Amino acid sequence: MGATRMACPRLPEETRFLAALTATRSYRVVADTLRLYDAATTDQPVATFHAVYLR
Repeated sequence: MGATRMACPRLPEETRFLAALTATRSYRVVADTLRLYDAATTDQPVATFHAVYLR
């Protein structure tokens, strides 16, 4: 995964996001929720995303 990381005002959030993606070894989608899991844990996700529907 690549990113420019140039002039990013929210660098700590981007760093955590990229770390979660790098650590991901499996995922689960249930309804509108995506959970990412690393190799060490299957009960606690490294990241959770919820779909947001905009109008």
